[in-house]
Amino acid sequence: MAEPTAAGAAGGDHAEQSPARAQRQVAGSPRIHVQVVYAMPDRVWQHDVTLAEGSTVADAIAASGFAKAFPQVEPLAAGVGVFGVRREPGYRLADGDRVEIYRPLVFDPMESRRRRAQHKARRRQG
Repeated sequence: MAEPTAAGAAGGDHAEQSPARAQRQVAGSPRIHVQVVYAMPDRVWQHDVTLAEGSTVADAIAASGFAKAFPQVEPLAAGVGVFGVRREPGYRLADGDRVEIYRPLVFDPMESRRRRAQHKARRRQG
């Protein structure tokens, strides 16, 4: 009998393994599928990878070919995340996760806020 899933735990065990889960298992080793994404100002680079269950953010980045595609970029320098939440390179991934490689900020957010506030204040006065 297949392992119970979250849905199976709530509503009974499934007698058969789903085709998707069966495809994720290679030689008895469960596999996960994740997407690695790097957004640039003019385009988005993304690569789907299949990894062993228990793989980390760093494993996904290494398997994606990011270093070959962007040899000038240190992928961990500006941080990484999963679905918009900052994560450490050792964070363990789940099937279907999207790993995001962040770029450094080109401006200081606090300085930008100050400038916007000054601009609004000048508009009110004038």
